[in-house]
Amino acid sequence: MRTLKKQAGITLIEVLIAFLVLGVGLLGVAGLQSAGIKNNHNALLRSHASFLAYELVDYMRTHPTGVQAGDYNIPSGTGNQTSVPPITANCASSPCNNSADIANYNLNRWFQNLFQALPNPSARVACTDIAPTDGINCTPGSLITITINWNESTQSGSTGQSFKTEVEL
Repeated sequence: MRTLKKQAGITLIEVLIAFLVLGVGLLGVAGLQSAGIKNNHNALLRSHASFLAYELVDYMRTHPTGVQAGDYNIPSGTGNQTSVPPITANCASSPCNNSADIANYNLNRWFQNLFQALPNPSARVACTDIAPTDGINCTPGSLITITINWNESTQSGSTGQSFKTEVEL
């Protein structure tokens, strides 16, 4: 009677396949971790943008004269405000004498916070007046639109992120 030889090396092939499956699984877990970190960071920046938008709304609500005079409007003529406006009066060290100085001081502080919180930010503030014929730029009850844009990447062609809110004052 003839006997067959036993095969050798099957266990080694099984171990190599197991390592291959394990390696692919670990790469998948690493990819999920990376995507989770990126999404968490994006959520943090969006939270900062939301907080900053409502901080500006609070400034505007405490200074309705400046809002009505249009002192808080950041026009879109050049696209967006992309730098901290120069301060004309420091209301912290001495009282501000007019509405424009108070608005300038508030906007200066707000833009400093914006540039600290978001990468490559820009902002636009506009008022949709409910009574445009009354001679006031932004009548109480008008709609204020605040748009904050930022771009995490320095690569050209990146679309960036945006936060927009509309509030009635």
